[in-house]
Amino acid sequence: MESFVQMSLREYDILKFGSENLKKELKEEQESHNEDVAQAKKEINDLAEKIDQYKKYLLELNCRFLDVENYSLEHYLDIDSWNYGMNYKDDLLNLGLTKQDMDGFIADKYEEYVKDKERKDALSMLLGALKAKAIDKREDLTEAEENSIIAKEIKQCKDTIEMSPADRTDIIDQCKLRIAVYEEFAPKQMSEDEIKATIQSVLDELGITEPTGKDRGKIMKDLMPKVKGKADGKLVNQMVASMLK
Repeated sequence: MESFVQMSLREYDILKFGSENLKKELKEEQESHNEDVAQAKKEINDLAEKIDQYKKYLLELNCRFLDVENYSLEHYLDIDSWNYGMNYKDDLLNLGLTKQDMDGFIADKYEEYVKDKERKDALSMLLGALKAKAIDKREDLTEAEENSIIAKEIKQCKDTIEMSPADRTDIIDQCKLRIAVYEEFAPKQMSEDEIKATIQSVLDELGITEPTGKDRGKIMKDLMPKVKGKADGKLVNQMVASMLK
């Protein structure tokens, strides 16, 4: 302690300067180390991401050859099958993918392709109905005629669903898919409120304030052209009936 007290101011300044420099160097070294660590982590993460992308690329590339018409999903999930992993089984397993990972991806892709095939089949059936009508007419169909055919196909699917036994889920699911596809091309369906407003406008045009059963034919004659192809005929009839006195 006594030797420290007797230290000259110059010696003290030198000691202080050296201490501050040392702290600064340590801080810079720590920051540099942190930057190196951060850079290393980034490179590791980038590499892991590239490996994941490569795994997905291999799966995507080879899932293009899934044949949903001739082979079942079980065939592709059989690890002893030459098709398992679409011929890249060893590469994928070596990259860290488990059989569970591969099974999940293959199953998802298989289901996607099945739905795509079912959609194409549904579109093919709709196109066939439109072509058949055009051949019968011997000229191109009007937009209203096309909409009418689409509505008819949707109605047939709904009727099939109603008549099918509850355990025939294959038929029911197929009809539901066809309806979903056909509705993409059908005119926007009117809501019950819109149908009711249209019925009321027809009543106003006809000057009918208290419609009765005798007015039904007159009402339907003016109403149907306004809702054809845009509303379910059965629903329209029910709503008209509910407004008759």
